[in-house]
Parts: sequence; C-alpha cells; structure tokens
Amino acid sequence: MNKKLRNWAIYQAFNGNNLEEVAQAFDVSRDKVTWVASQPAPKKPKNFSEQDATQVTQAIFDAKAPANKQPESLQIMDALKGHVLSGLALDDLTRQLDMAPSTVIHYLTMLTGAGMVTQLEDGNYALSVRTLQIAQAYSNEMIKASNRINTLSQQVVAGRF
Repeated sequence: MNKKLRNWAIYQAFNGNNLEEVAQAFDVSRDKVTWVASQPAPKKPKNFSEQDATQVTQAIFDAKAPANKQPESLQIMDALKGHVLSGLALDDLTRQLDMAPSTVIHYLTMLTGAGMVTQLEDGNYALSVRTLQIAQAYSNEMIKASNRINTLSQQVVAGRF
C-alpha cells in the first residue's frame, strides 16, 4: 500500500474509531495516527474509488482483529440484551464495553439507523422492536423444526418411515 493511500485509509478509519484500534490495525504508532488525523483531510488517491478505499480499510481491520473478537456493533447489541424495557445509558455501555464514548456513539448511530437499536425517551438505548421480531422469527423457526423432528421420530418408532 503506497504512503498516500495508507494515510488516506488511516484518516478514514480514525473517523469514529478508537486511536489504539486504528494504530494497531495499521501497525503504526499512536503518534502517526494522531498526526494523520490532525492534517487536513487527505485527497482520495487517484484511480481509487471510495468503495475500494473502504474495502481496503475494512480488510486491514479484519486482518488485524483477533479471531475471537466480535465486531463492536455486536458487542453493543449483546450488552443491550436483557435491557429491552429500561435500556442502558451511554456511560453504562462505555464502561461495560471498555470503549471510548465516541466509538460507542458511532456504532449506536449505525445500529439505530439500521433499526436494530432504539433510543428511549430517557436517552437510554435498547434493542428495537425489529430486533425482537428477528428473535421471535428465529424462535418460531426452531419450534417448527422441533415439531418436524418429533413427527419424524414418531413415524420411525411406529415403523411408518
């Protein structure tokens, strides 16, 4: 990756992400990330589309991420389970997940926009009705599968299969 593309990708990745995570993902010092972020927005490299650059950035993050680490958005959804009625405050989420508030806000905004999380009247965040509908559809499918297995088992025992 050439220097211009690398600096552009670092600049893009730092937007909404933790300094440490970006430094680790690009295998550079925190000072390098801070320096790139303090510069005027670098121009997109020639002959390189926005989509290409996003894919490069994502690929670098994916390659550097530990295999057992969930994406941050899933960590947030996991933290919200069991808090559908009262939700969790931003402070509670940042403390529980050990993430910077800006990172949590970034992912909450993304999840809210996708309809997976909702902000309650008191400012807390909770899993949305859409998320609950997905969970219910999964549960219904498992009930159908279980019923089908039971029917087949009964047929096998009765010698009808």
